Amino acid sequence: MQAVRPTSLTLSVSQGKAATYRAAQVSAVMESLENWHDQNVTADLLSTPATDLAPALTYDPQQLRRPAGSF
Repeated sequence: MQAVRPTSLTLSVSQGKAATYRAAQVSAVMESLENWHDQNVTADLLSTPATDLAPALTYDPQQLRRPAGSF
């Protein structure tokens, strides 16, 4: 059994493997869902100025080696 996602970021199909046809269909869909989640990760990013973090930091951010123009 194969499941195809036409709008996927990869050119691959999901292979359903199981003892029965129905179980193989479910397996293919579950594998396809797993791949979708792999390709659609949303990170929980926070953006905070270093000055707001000063009380909690144990180092001076200005002393870190960093690319020119990073801050």
